[in-house]
Amino acid sequence: LFAPGTRYSVIGAARSGIAAANFLALIGRDVLLTDVKTASRLSEDGALEAIDPRVQTSFGENRVREGDVVVISPGVPPGSSTFVTASATAAELISEVELFAAWHPGPVIAITGTDGKSTTTMLIGEMLRAAGLTPFVGGNLGNALTEALPELEPETWVVAEISNAQLITTQRLRPRVAVITNIAE
Repeated sequence: LFAPGTRYSVIGAARSGIAAANFLALIGRDVLLTDVKTASRLSEDGALEAIDPRVQTSFGENRVREGDVVVISPGVPPGSSTFVTASATAAELISEVELFAAWHPGPVIAITGTDGKSTTTMLIGEMLRAAGLTPFVGGNLGNALTEALPELEPETWVVAEISNAQLITTQRLRPRVAVITNIAE
């Protein structure tokens, strides 16, 4: 799955998709970043400037190269045609969280649930700081997990807010601590 020579298609040029594509390019992988938004629309959002020049791009449609490992945005619903097509075309369909989990060997505290994820994530991060540690706090909060990978030390504690959409395509994450705040319909 993560061996050299593996090709990747990343669907979604928002923060986590750009972070995943940039990380893959940084470690020398062949990566295509795609989004239904046009390049001009992404430029207006300021997204294009954040993309590593080694990342191939295709905008205006969600494109997947057959046989690629696909990193899919949590904004793509599981029942959507994009999700279904990516599932049928990909060697494997993963989340940005799954990509992170494959590359960060250190301890992770994962927080999920319907309400209270952000507050709990921030509180745990502050508790670790008070204990003298320097954690990375991110995930669904707006700080993409893969964005921090190049700077993280193996012993760095990561406190990650993870949405249910991210968990659907995550199988390898083995947090040291998992927190479920609550679950509602």
